[in-house]
Amino acid sequence: MAAIIGFTGCASTWDDLTSRRFRDKPFDTVFRKEDPVHVLRSNPDGGERARAMLRLEEPLANGRPETEQDEMMQILTTAATSDPSPWVRLAAIDALGRFRDARTADALVAAYHQAEGRPARATPPTPTGPIQPASGGRGESFVNDRLGLSGPQGFSSDQVMNIRGRSLDSLAKKTDPKIVNFLAVVASGKELPADEDPAVKDFVRQRAVAGLGKIRTQESIAALGTVLAAENGKDVTLTHLAHEGLVELTGQKLPPDPEKWGAVVQAGVQVAPESGTIQKAIDIKLP
Repeated sequence: MAAIIGFTGCASTWDDLTSRRFRDKPFDTVFRKEDPVHVLRSNPDGGERARAMLRLEEPLANGRPETEQDEMMQILTTAATSDPSPWVRLAAIDALGRFRDARTADALVAAYHQAEGRPARATPPTPTGPIQPASGGRGESFVNDRLGLSGPQGFSSDQVMNIRGRSLDSLAKKTDPKIVNFLAVVASGKELPADEDPAVKDFVRQRAVAGLGKIRTQESIAALGTVLAAENGKDVTLTHLAHEGLVELTGQKLPPDPEKWGAVVQAGVQVAPESGTIQKAIDIKLP
């Protein structure tokens, strides 16, 4: 076992070594990875499905048929929004973040809204039938339970926080204008329930502002300017994140002054290259 860990150096090695499949076929488990598409089609085990999602590549981007793309989108969407395991949900959310399919935006927003783990409706059918959060003997059930695979009917605050945060992180990899609008609403705090855990509320607002700073569009610059103006003198962390995002997106080395950044936004400053070099497409006169 020690030799295998040394050879692989993989972050998922422990997951593999604690699975029933490793006990049955140790060499194949570590050195011969099953096609993740095949796993998601045929294996009901929650741990195996989550590991497959982490390895999954977008079918269309790899020359595979459109029908397979649709099938994987359905499986990932169902897992991200209604799986009883928070771990499986996070794996599906990460996979959706890697996909370039336009449908991922709606799926990730739904995953954010349904992060509490209390399904309000019946789970849509999947090609593989009902997803089993765990399988195997007593030892494997214990390991899977420790990993969060047994699936409570309502996740804890830290699990909700992680699911919402990762949903926002995955959304920040997209450039759809409606995503910018959604992140801006989350950043404002108006979208969150009144009885939301304060720690969760603060965390998701911060992730939303950080996400806006990664979407290189003028809409994001305007949204960050709004956050800076609203939070200046109120919330130090949100102000810092908004200012950091504005500097990164515009290349303008200005202090966190809402009036100065308001002038930048009004002037229609162009998004700076990712290299960080300042692009002065417009001469802006600041007070």
